[in-house]
Amino acid sequence: MATVLVRAFDLERVVEGGNQDPVADLTKASATHRANISILSQHEITRTSDGSFRPRNQVTRGQFASFMDRALSVVYTKELGITRVQQVDDYTFDVHFTEGIERLSPENFSFDGDVDILDAYRLDGLETIRLITTEATFGVRSTLLYQEGRTSYSFVGTGGSDIEGMLPMGTLQDEVIKTKGTPKDEGFFLGGPYVLYDKNGYFYDYYDDTHPITGYWISNPTTNIFGARVGMTLEELNSHFGTNVSASFSEGEGMYTFDFNVNGYDLWFSADRPTGKSTDVIIQKR
Repeated sequence: MATVLVRAFDLERVVEGGNQDPVADLTKASATHRANISILSQHEITRTSDGSFRPRNQVTRGQFASFMDRALSVVYTKELGITRVQQVDDYTFDVHFTEGIERLSPENFSFDGDVDILDAYRLDGLETIRLITTEATFGVRSTLLYQEGRTSYSFVGTGGSDIEGMLPMGTLQDEVIKTKGTPKDEGFFLGGPYVLYDKNGYFYDYYDDTHPITGYWISNPTTNIFGARVGMTLEELNSHFGTNVSASFSEGEGMYTFDFNVNGYDLWFSADRPTGKSTDVIIQKR
């Protein structure tokens, strides 16, 4: 299938841009097709959550139709002269061209999904059109369009979370790894799996194959938690949240906990003593 698509649409290897992550199960495919499988992956024509191609799986009619549609988007992008799209930041995209940019109108660009283009203009002296956009919803994939035609460029939104520096609840585990990199530690705690990055980490749903985030584990004292921070005592937390919570002892952990409900979240601060400074906090959406 990979070789058929590459030859039919005259697809070439992507040197710059595209998806440069290696195909996880490339060695399971026939050696004669591996180069073409990599080409499809670079163009994101074949896209899976774990970066695999699954060469031994049977391709359904619906999947093949999706591959054809994406391949046509690659051809359309090439015909427009677009060489790559660079995401400068959450609100800025630079669309680079080979030449002949004069025949293209910046106002004809748009994104599908929930992203709106606020401004579009050519950068002086460059074959580049800059797009200024609204912020995309985290985890939602948006595709760049020209005159309503789909190009081969898409991106996944990275909108913020209610907890400073943390990815939003519901983010899939593969998106966490793509964004944060390889975890420094992982395991089970309080009956749930977690991954840790430095002093903060994530709990996720073990039984859901996509492993969405279900909670946070915060021990970094600089992380803003609705105005509170790890290191505050029970008295300070009660004063901050305007509550009258008492400390309770967890025999299983051998720690005292201070439990709060804030803005739709359950916060469980831990401390060595009932009057001591908190050492970490577990946060879950109610």
